[in-house]
Amino acid sequence: MSDDGCFELDLATIEGLVSRGFLADSARRDMDAVEQALQKFLRYEFGGKRPANQPPAKPIGDVPQFPPVATVIVSPEGRAALSELVVEQTLVALVNAKMLSPPAAVDILTRVEELALERKLYDGVVEGARFARANLLYQLGQLRLVPSSR
Repeated sequence: MSDDGCFELDLATIEGLVSRGFLADSARRDMDAVEQALQKFLRYEFGGKRPANQPPAKPIGDVPQFPPVATVIVSPEGRAALSELVVEQTLVALVNAKMLSPPAAVDILTRVEELALERKLYDGVVEGARFARANLLYQLGQLRLVPSSR
């Protein structure tokens, strides 16, 4: 804290706000934007994971009283496809909520592809990682969260 009662943020803190999606890269020198991003981050981390002015969550459906029982058998391929969809939609939701930057979301799937290559996994796994990355970029583009390449 400086003598005038103001906090000074180091570059690592500002970079952290950018990388976590709370601050746009282009706004890192805009002190008002940095302050708003820091406030959003603090509300997220310490304010019950929702902005202070957000109303309480609405019910999201009937919550079962007992663990559900599967009534169908899903193939390993079906489970894998479901997992891919869950990951994709989670990344899209995190980017849409500005909790993750688009480059960081894409980097996750780029790293998955790199790991698949490093571990010498089946070609289908590597190709699946490439497909997941391309599909994530498509989804982010459709939502206008990343600029189109055209």
